[in-house]
Amino acid sequence: MLVSELMLLLAVWMSGWGRSPLQADGAFRIYVNDRPAGQETFSVMRSEGGITWMGRASLELRPLSITIGSFLLTTDAQYHPRYVHVKATVGSSEQEVRTTFVGGKARNEITVGGTTTTKEDVVSPETLVVLSNVPFFVYEVLAHRVDLSRTEPQDLRAYVLPQIELPLTVRVRGRERVSFANRAADLIRLDLALAQPTGQAIAMAMWVDDARRMIKLLIPGPFVIEVYREGYEKAVERATPKAYEALEVTFPSGEIALAGTLTMPKERSQPVPAVVLIAGSGPHERDENIAGVKVFAQIAEHLTSQGFAVLRYDKRGVGRSEGRYDAATTYDFANDAQAAVRFLRTRPEIAPGRIALIGHSEGAIVALLVAAHDPTLAAVVLMAGPATSGEEVVLEQQRYLLRNLPEKEQQERIALQKKILEAAKTDRGWEEIERALPPQARAQLALARSPWFREFIRIRPLALLERVACPILVLQGGKDTQVFPHHAEGFARALTALGKTHVVTVFPALNHLFQKAETGDISEYGKFGTQLDPEFLTVLAAWLREHLGEMPRR
Repeated sequence: MLVSELMLLLAVWMSGWGRSPLQADGAFRIYVNDRPAGQETFSVMRSEGGITWMGRASLELRPLSITIGSFLLTTDAQYHPRYVHVKATVGSSEQEVRTTFVGGKARNEITVGGTTTTKEDVVSPETLVVLSNVPFFVYEVLAHRVDLSRTEPQDLRAYVLPQIELPLTVRVRGRERVSFANRAADLIRLDLALAQPTGQAIAMAMWVDDARRMIKLLIPGPFVIEVYREGYEKAVERATPKAYEALEVTFPSGEIALAGTLTMPKERSQPVPAVVLIAGSGPHERDENIAGVKVFAQIAEHLTSQGFAVLRYDKRGVGRSEGRYDAATTYDFANDAQAAVRFLRTRPEIAPGRIALIGHSEGAIVALLVAAHDPTLAAVVLMAGPATSGEEVVLEQQRYLLRNLPEKEQQERIALQKKILEAAKTDRGWEEIERALPPQARAQLALARSPWFREFIRIRPLALLERVACPILVLQGGKDTQVFPHHAEGFARALTALGKTHVVTVFPALNHLFQKAETGDISEYGKFGTQLDPEFLTVLAAWLREHLGEMPRR
């Protein structure tokens, strides 16, 4: 579960300009969590006075759509930024930014929804680069500022339009042989670390050729972003024979159809027990791909190899599922999970009385909502589930993210967060909150004003336990920094007091994704590979075997 700010960075194509004989063109394909999500084109024109970069891009981060109508960046011959002009549409919001870099200052003119404001920031002209998430050609500009012959860290400053200057550390890792779907290439790898105001850092990796053209960019995180230059196609994992069947299925949930994958053991002589996987907050597809870690795909493969049928599905409005994700609440997701259970009970291959739910993060709350109304479920597994209200979870996450800021600033931001929470509960006070935020940050209030957030912050998971009739397994990573380990302790106390059949297991070295970690911070996601911890998978399968019965054998 992650409730955090989404930094949207913008760009523009200036129509009507002539082409230079020194122009070079480029294009990128953009992937988010392994799925095609956008594209970008750009041109470069060089002259005696400097360099002009022009681009346009589109990116789908469902439910949010970002269209970069035009992006203009001018630099001097040494790639120091001079001027940026951006026009973009973020969701339904028209935005325009003009930034001039002069005299150690970035002077911004920002227009959002027809309202124009100005903003001035002190910057470091000698080491400054412009960075953004969209468009991505700005990373190629960055590559021209790096000394590729140096292996020690190189310190720059990145101006994130039109918000803030942040420390940026670049380390040249040397040459790597990189495989693509259509070719392989010897490229130079650069590791980037962009420090955040909270004290954390976003770790990225970029591969460039000898001409410093960016060939590939990787930005790990809850949404793993990969960018590939045209002509270098993303490699696709080759399918290998499996000891199970994987069926593409659809099933109704009210007036919409949800799409998913049902995996079943190939060798079965009678109906098998089944599991429904329920994803956490965010627009997750069926594999629950987080920073390249396919949490649900791995759980499904392991459990199916142990004799269980497993159903995982795209959340409503995501992937191949119908409906609107942006209008859905936790209760809608509970209805979808209940629909998945009903669907399994119609399948002759499934034992209808031996069905369990596994919910991850917010999905654990969804599992409890379903189990509280369905006494026929055989078992429930809560993976990194919050035991407190959504309101308390949001505040806890904010305090963690702000922990490295000065105490006064922490208190101010927490006070603002509390006002946002109160406004979400009462639908009053939004005008005051908007006045306290800069125009470019107001679009980020859309999440706080959504139906999902309003309902999520009210839910109290422990209050649902009394109505759950089946055994409960609580699994928790000891280094989880999204749902902290004390939540497992809260479940343990409540379940013991209620006399419920339960097991609580905390894995000291694991993070929110149930991978081994150093700190557990989200910036580490994907850093230590993409595999889940084997002990976690073993414990999960053994408990399910105990409570769903022995697996049928031929």
